[in-house]
Amino acid sequence: MDGAATAEHVADLERLRAGVGLADEDIVDVDADLGGVVGVERVLGVDEGGDTAEALGLSRGSLYHYIAAKDDLLWTIVSDVLDRLEECVRPELDGKGSGEARVRRAIAAHLHFSSSNLNELSLLQIELRSLSPGRRRAIVERRDAYEAHWRRAIAEGIVDGSFRPLDVRLAGFIVLSTCNWFTQWYRPDGPLAVEELAGTLADLLVGGLRAPASAEGAP
Repeated sequence: MDGAATAEHVADLERLRAGVGLADEDIVDVDADLGGVVGVERVLGVDEGGDTAEALGLSRGSLYHYIAAKDDLLWTIVSDVLDRLEECVRPELDGKGSGEARVRRAIAAHLHFSSSNLNELSLLQIELRSLSPGRRRAIVERRDAYEAHWRRAIAEGIVDGSFRPLDVRLAGFIVLSTCNWFTQWYRPDGPLAVEELAGTLADLLVGGLRAPASAEGAP
């Protein structure tokens, strides 16, 4: 590394230490935005961090000095967004009311959160293979635990009579898969607001689970 490059690297690291607009969340936000557009391979692989570094005004060497491994970037993004998704949705699934009412609220909460975190959730859903095996297992275990809350709410809906008897695992898979795939087709500038879409999807999904006695509406 020549003198000019060394000076640039040192200057970049001083900016990082000083925290001039370069907190962890800044790097996460930039990488998630780029990943949502061109795929995590470009953000984390092909360009060796070039897009992210350029967006932050850093040299590539400085960026990877700050974040030691490219795997750390994806891990930080997906781990953080899963934490925040659970914080948003689990209170609805575990809250008061019938199973139907809780699932309906959870669908709305999941879609509202997704509408504001499209890129991050897309990486969580389609790029787990890019994580190291240990980290991938950790995320899958956390994702499975999140799904278990959905299945529990559905099972309790069967017990309280708001849902008809059905395969709880399959029902949970269908409901959550529909919610998850929202990130792939929702457009903020589309003709329907997220509130309208959430209501329509909740009607369709909950309607398919509802017991005949509650066919006129949610308890």
